[in-house]
Parts: sequence; structure tokens; C-alpha cells
Amino acid sequence: FLLSGFNAVERTWDAVSQTRSVSDLKAINLFRLNGSFKFSKVGNGGELKSADASDSKRSVSAETYGVTSSITRTDLINDDMNALSAVTSRIGRGAALAMNDVIWGEFQSSNSTYYSKATAGAGNALSLASLKAAATAYRKLTDPDGNPLGIAPRVLLVPPELELTGAEIMGSSLLISGNTTAQGNANVLAGRYRVVSSAYLSSATTWWLCADAADLPAMDVVFLNGQQAPTIEQVEADAS
Repeated sequence: FLLSGFNAVERTWDAVSQTRSVSDLKAINLFRLNGSFKFSKVGNGGELKSADASDSKRSVSAETYGVTSSITRTDLINDDMNALSAVTSRIGRGAALAMNDVIWGEFQSSNSTYYSKATAGAGNALSLASLKAAATAYRKLTDPDGNPLGIAPRVLLVPPELELTGAEIMGSSLLISGNTTAQGNANVLAGRYRVVSSAYLSSATTWWLCADAADLPAMDVVFLNGQQAPTIEQVEADAS
């Protein structure tokens, strides 16, 4: 019942996230290695140019969330319809709701900093033209050393208000244009990106292009000892 309620809630955040396991609740630093490791021409004497490495870091930590519920002896005896079996299902659902609140809250708090700057084309109303502009902007992103990032976007992340619009753009092989005479034009973006929608995206107009999480995750999500599902600790009241 617990897992049924937990799994019934959307889990779209993992389409753009990388999950990690941590052993305690202390803050940890995640490092990304930078530095110009691009090959250069080898001299006549075989000498190689030294690569100067640097790094950038971000800090994350796991936190504990929970809820308690009490069931009396009278409740158990009178539960001839087995209605109390729904309690564990609701606890599982509550765990998933809290997880989405925290993860998507962190994601949207970064929208005004990194994402709006990196993919300016995504700030426009979702259409074929603005999606093309965003795709071009994404492909022109560079790494900290100024080299092309070289990672293609794979996910079109949208709020529920734009889910069908995104599906229309991705699912149409032809686009009809012209005021009086209809003519077919090939939709070059058909099927190019996977449309992912979350009810937790608060803006009805903001959308994002993201890479596959295996290539370039938009978020790092950590779990204590890798435990992603909730657990129930059942305690009987003291008879005294």
C-alpha cells in the first residue's frame, strides 16, 4: 500500500536529474573538473603541452522528512470495511508529494540565474520558431574553457499548460502554412525531443530544453544510503 501510493505520484524530475547516494546528512561538495585538455600539436622533439586543471564545486546535503499518524484500538476493531489500509497508501503519496515540492522548488529557483541566461530562446512563447531559436542557443553553449559544450538537448520540459503544444510540435511531420492556400512544410523538429511535463512547474509559459540526464543532468538529487522510497516505523503505544 505504501509503494502504491508513492508510485502513483508523478516522478518526472528524474528525466533531468542525476541521483546520488550519501552515507550521512552532512553537506558534501560535488566537483566538476575543468581545464583545457584539448590536444595541441606535438613539437619536433616530442614535447607535450601541460594541461592546467581547475575545478568548480557545488554543495548538497540530504535531509529527513516524515509524518506521523495514530490509529487507536477502537479504530482497528471498528474497521470492518478495512478502510485503514488506505493510511499507508496516503503516507506513501505524502512522501512523493513532499519530494516533488523540494526538488522542483530548487529547480525553479535557479531559472532566473542559469537557465534564462544560457538558453535565451526558451524565454519566448513555445512555438516552432522559438524552439528552433532555443535549440540553436543550446548548441552554441560553451564549457568553462570556452570550447563548444558539444551536448545536444534531448528533453523539452514544459508545464501542463504547454504539454499538448509540445506534443503537437513533436508529433507533426508536416506544418500547414499560407493564408488562402494550404501547403505542406516539413517539420524538421518532429520527434527530436522527448516532451516531459510536470504539474509542479508553476509558470504557465516558461519551458526548458534539457540534455539527457545521463549526459548533462540539470540537477543532482541525493538520497541517504540510496533509499528513495519512504519507510514505515510502526510503534505500539505503551499499555500503561
